[in-house]
Amino acid sequence: MLQKYWENGVIPGIEGITFQNGKVFLYLDGDCKTKTPFRFRETTLANEEKDYSFENMSMEFDIYIEVIHEESKGSVVCGECEMGNQGFVLFKNKDNVVIWSLFQSFANPFLNDLKIENNLIYVSTEIQYFFEIPIYNPERLSCVSKNPWNY
Repeated sequence: MLQKYWENGVIPGIEGITFQNGKVFLYLDGDCKTKTPFRFRETTLANEEKDYSFENMSMEFDIYIEVIHEESKGSVVCGECEMGNQGFVLFKNKDNVVIWSLFQSFANPFLNDLKIENNLIYVSTEIQYFFEIPIYNPERLSCVSKNPWNY
């Protein structure tokens, strides 16, 4: 399901995390500025597509950074979506199959830095929010107050 979007040059514009198997974690609340933990509600991509067409849910994007994940030989990609205030991070395997994608509009594009360390993705946004995303459990993402690049 998720792969259909990627192969059409778009990602699902669903505020939250969409998985290859169609599971979706919709963003409920949480805030980087106040360090309030993120909370999600679980649903499915098929359920969301009942209310919105593929075309209405599709977001064009620009890739700014791609980093190889040595353990899986896959890669993590991040960048900006079509509205300018939106960003995305996604993980794809070595065969270019998207495992999950994170779409958000509250922290601006992910375009500055990206690194992977101990199966944790560290990525920053244009407005200097720093996210820590477990590569195999992205729904456990958090904001980190310390700049992981130490600058």
